[in-house]
Amino acid sequence: MENKILRYLPFVVLAILTIALASFSIFGDVGNIAIYSNPLMIVGWVVLVISAVCLIFTKRKTMGIATILIHASFVVILVGALFSHFSESGVMHIREGQTLEFAVKDNTSVMRLPFSITLQKFEIEYYHATDAPKDFISIVETNGRASNNGIHRISMNKVLDIDGYRLFQSSYDEDLKGSVIIVAHDPVGITITYIGYVMLAISMVLFLIGRRNYYHQILRNPLWKGFAVVAMVMMPTLAGSTEYYSVAQNNSVAQNTDDFSRIPIIYNGRIAPMETYALDFTRKLTGKDSFGEYDATQVLAGWLYAPKDWRKAKMIKSEYGMIDFDSAIDSLNRGVRAKLMTREFDALDEKIGLILDLQSGYAIKYAPSDVDYPEWKFEVEHLYNRYCSTAPWAYASLTLGLLSFVCLMCGKLNRYRRWFLFASAIIIFVGVSTIFAMRGVVAGRFPMSNGYETMLFISWIAFASTIIAGLKLPLAMPAGFFVGGFALLVSKLGMMNPEITPLMPVLASPWMSIHVTLMMLSYTAYAIMAFNSVGYLVIEAKDFALDDTVVEHRTRLALLNRFLLYPATFMLAIGMFIGAVWANESWGSYWSWDPKETWALITMIIYAMAFHRESISWMNNDKAFQIYILVSFASIIMTYFGVNYLLGGMHSYAG
Repeated sequence: MENKILRYLPFVVLAILTIALASFSIFGDVGNIAIYSNPLMIVGWVVLVISAVCLIFTKRKTMGIATILIHASFVVILVGALFSHFSESGVMHIREGQTLEFAVKDNTSVMRLPFSITLQKFEIEYYHATDAPKDFISIVETNGRASNNGIHRISMNKVLDIDGYRLFQSSYDEDLKGSVIIVAHDPVGITITYIGYVMLAISMVLFLIGRRNYYHQILRNPLWKGFAVVAMVMMPTLAGSTEYYSVAQNNSVAQNTDDFSRIPIIYNGRIAPMETYALDFTRKLTGKDSFGEYDATQVLAGWLYAPKDWRKAKMIKSEYGMIDFDSAIDSLNRGVRAKLMTREFDALDEKIGLILDLQSGYAIKYAPSDVDYPEWKFEVEHLYNRYCSTAPWAYASLTLGLLSFVCLMCGKLNRYRRWFLFASAIIIFVGVSTIFAMRGVVAGRFPMSNGYETMLFISWIAFASTIIAGLKLPLAMPAGFFVGGFALLVSKLGMMNPEITPLMPVLASPWMSIHVTLMMLSYTAYAIMAFNSVGYLVIEAKDFALDDTVVEHRTRLALLNRFLLYPATFMLAIGMFIGAVWANESWGSYWSWDPKETWALITMIIYAMAFHRESISWMNNDKAFQIYILVSFASIIMTYFGVNYLLGGMHSYAG
């Protein structure tokens, strides 16, 4: 009886904690950390650690060193979190020339410092020729018992460390004469937690290369013969008609707009050609890249130079269909009188505001004449605007995914069809790679800072995986096409509002690309696993008991998912904790129970449960395992989409 309790207690406690975390994130107030660190939650984590340590101790002889180290890493991380819970942090609001020796805690008590800080100057650095902030900087002088007194610079992603105290740039006063600085004092908790992160990364690598664990048993399975799966690691490292109004009397507007499209303007905090603003303007009004016979630049020119004629054009997309400007105004007025506050009402209000801003002259800000903007970059952006739509690739990929899935289910995926799919995957991969690369050139950064760009990256990973799978593992090709196609389809929806903006100061960090890349790699792997589970369950439902080939396909799909589970979950864990390090280096807290952080942790716990085949015996059953993997994908959907659109939080900029 005692052995049974010991065997299941850690998983029961972990399940209860996971349900509590999910409930707090959905029904609690965003930013209310207290509900996550209440005494009951702390007791729950302590019970989890003690019961898990006892269970590991009883199984120490059958567990490998790497497995023990992985669990020990999480124990160390939780111990560090406990110390951090009792650490000190406060906020210092300081004006230029002012000297302070304290910060104010959340409970309004005072946090005394062993040194004084004087704000010499606060300043903002901007992106070249724009008013978009690049960095916030406080120049301070420290005096007193500090070991490194003198003049220091505190900015976003540049922390000032003094004798165990860390000072972070947080905010500033509107008159630019004052600064808000976060002061954190947690030398023990951070040190222990970082040790846990390093242990976790090392132990995960040891687990993947070890020869005496279950993962290596998967790799030795005879079903892999002829498929070269070890070399296939699937994640590389690094239309309807429109009613329109023909403006025949303004042919001059519809012609000779090439020079107009190339006029440099300041848009979304960067220098861009007029064509880019025209595309966003047209997409927001019509939901498309053009309007009838007119391209986006001609539409913008028409509204600028012949607004009276264009007011009659039925080009504003609304819940009532395509309407003209005057009808949109009438609908807006009716909504105001009825006190409507719906999403459709807000969208219509935004579209009318775009037109009014354009006519008032506030919308377009021309770039200074002395700005030297490379002509080749304008050409790249011009090509990107004209030809880099993700829609054709999305439709092609989904069609190929459906065809390959039908062929696979019917046992008709012969060599010739496989090579056709392989060649198609290469063509789509080249197309998506070109779009992704051009996006990066235009933005002047690694394009991974919003929902459109991350979905584009997910599709890139999916098609790379499809190509690799096509060499020796055709079973994975339908999943690759489906994941890549759906990602491109979602990015197409995001293309209706895809402004390319400079990075927020906090995002201008080398940690960002590592963190986001690992998270996207894991999400893509989980998506492929979910589609593989669908394939498995479809075969199971059709009951091909007498067809050995199809039964073997089914078994290989289960094996492939067991293979992908480990690297996907490890990448999620490492990516999540790299994000924690980034957060600590940016604003002094490596874990803030932000909804995105919370759901990433929930997702990791859910998928990690599937590792424990000995304690959760039904995980050994392939059908039960596939159902679990498919249902678990709901946590990925919640983490990526649900948090962005429903819960918000600090990570909402990624949407």
